[in-house]
Amino acid sequence: MTEPEKNFNPLLTDIGLTMDLYLSLNYHDVRVPQQGLWAKLKKKTVSLDLDLGCLLFDQQGEHVETVWFKNLRDTSQAIRHYGDELHGIYTTNKDGTQREMDDNVSSLDLEYIHLNLIKLPHHIQEIALVINSFQGMPIASVPDGGVELQDVEGNTAIRVELPFVAKDCSCLWIGSLLRVDYLDDPDKWQLFDKQQPLVHNSLDTLADQVRLA
Repeated sequence: MTEPEKNFNPLLTDIGLTMDLYLSLNYHDVRVPQQGLWAKLKKKTVSLDLDLGCLLFDQQGEHVETVWFKNLRDTSQAIRHYGDELHGIYTTNKDGTQREMDDNVSSLDLEYIHLNLIKLPHHIQEIALVINSFQGMPIASVPDGGVELQDVEGNTAIRVELPFVAKDCSCLWIGSLLRVDYLDDPDKWQLFDKQQPLVHNSLDTLADQVRLA
């Protein structure tokens, strides 16, 4: 679990961010080996599938729930998942030739999670933000792309360039939002930029790794 650090990690309001946030993902399509012995023998490939998730913890550090593509909203509906894509943006045509990319294509959000912190129940103490490779392949396999935490006004809090993630990392703890009691205001949140690799697993089973970190 993340511990409050009053001197080193800023409050969202201190860096000009609102309580209305978006965790977004975009990346270019890349083929990776398909899992399974038969697929390996046939040298079959599939598109790399990256997924976002938010793990919610209470004041005791207990995992409450995970918002991801199999659970699109938390109980309070303050956190909502949108647009689970099974591949990135295609960069080649069907005949294998290079596709001409528009200048704006990298800003296309394939998948995002909306976090309305004001609506979140007060027993939720921490939100861990994670990205996971569904096939267990390295995140850095993508040729281009990133994950961003921004507010509704477009101010960026965290940006992770996916090609520069550790080469053997298939699951990344991007960062955490931690509720702090600041001047008796329970709606203050501290931001932690983690970028810490986790052992690859299904998104709904990562809670113990985060809780014990």
